[in-house]
Amino acid sequence: MNRYGQSRPKEGSIYKRSDTKTPRPTSTPNAGSYYGKSEDYRDAEHWVMAIDEYTMAIQLDPDYDLAYANRGYSYEELGQYQNAISDYTKSIQLDPDYAGTYNNRGYSYANLGQDQTAITDYTKAIQLDPDYASAYNNRSLAYRALGQPALADADKTMACSLDSKYC
Repeated sequence: MNRYGQSRPKEGSIYKRSDTKTPRPTSTPNAGSYYGKSEDYRDAEHWVMAIDEYTMAIQLDPDYDLAYANRGYSYEELGQYQNAISDYTKSIQLDPDYAGTYNNRGYSYANLGQDQTAITDYTKAIQLDPDYASAYNNRSLAYRALGQPALADADKTMACSLDSKYC
């Protein structure tokens, strides 16, 4: 839980508002109030407006790792993978123990065709959370893209054993 009362979900590609406790906006804007507004935009898939609000939150609190992570996700949704990677990297610098951000950054690397780098991030996500089915599934896809079917199949099997949606 961070200083704004927000916590990260264990599973999932994005950090949803329903998984966080957003503070009530005050008459004096703070990072948490901008973050809350950005969540509304993100939930409505208004990615550019969400990015603007996350940016305001970051300007008020440059150490707000969730704002970087979610702004990264918004960039990712717009296909701006390099911007997403930059934000995920900053979020990881601020909170290096959250598996989800490594998984998301790996996804952005994979979308840029940097499958080996993506595998490094997926592997770190799995080291931090050995039951992270999404990371196994994503690493499986990256291994397959690199022509390593045995490793891909092993990860696919593991993902399936952890979560049937990957079967």
